[in-house]
Amino acid sequence: KTMEKIKNRKELSAEETSELCFYDFLVNHMVKNGGWTEDDLRDEAVSAFVA
Repeated sequence: KTMEKIKNRKELSAEETSELCFYDFLVNHMVKNGGWTEDDLRDEAVSAFVA
C-alpha cells in the first residue's frame, strides 16, 4: 500500500522517480530469479526508500 501511495504522488522529483523505477526493476528481477515474494521486496524497498 505504501509503495502505491508513493507512486501515485505527482510531486515526485526526477531522482525519486528513478529510485522507484529501480525498485520496481529490482522487485521484478528478484521475484522472477530469486524466489522472493513481491511483498518481501516491497517491504525492503519501502524501508530503504523511507530511511
